[in-house]
Amino acid sequence: MLKGVASVSVKDLDAGFADQLKANKMEVDQFLNKVALYLKNEAQKTSAFVDRTGNLRKSIRKKKSKFEDGGYIVAASGKNTTKSQKEAGEHSKGWHAHLIEFGHVKILWGKPTGERVPPSPFMRPACQKAGKYAATLIKG
Repeated sequence: MLKGVASVSVKDLDAGFADQLKANKMEVDQFLNKVALYLKNEAQKTSAFVDRTGNLRKSIRKKKSKFEDGGYIVAASGKNTTKSQKEAGEHSKGWHAHLIEFGHVKILWGKPTGERVPPSPFMRPACQKAGKYAATLIKG
């Protein structure tokens, strides 16, 4: 073995990374919060689709992840029910965000027509913009 060269095990490296992550957890969480908020706003302000009722735009939400390592989730359901609607037992029609994003078969009077409604992606372009935004934040 060479003089002055120490050996470091993978276990030591993992422990060091874990310590650094714990020390910087608040900064990482703030960074992820900024990126998730940017993603949510980009998806809501898109003109990729026509939202007559406003339910799809209102349903795009950012929430804190329940996973052990934290993070944030930005999701669009298309279903938007206010607290007063929930209390009154009302339910809004919804769960159609994936149909807007990826397109679908047109249905008329409960039967498929054979035609397709083209996709109007709004989350995927917002994710790409959020990735670029994150890169600019990292670069400083």
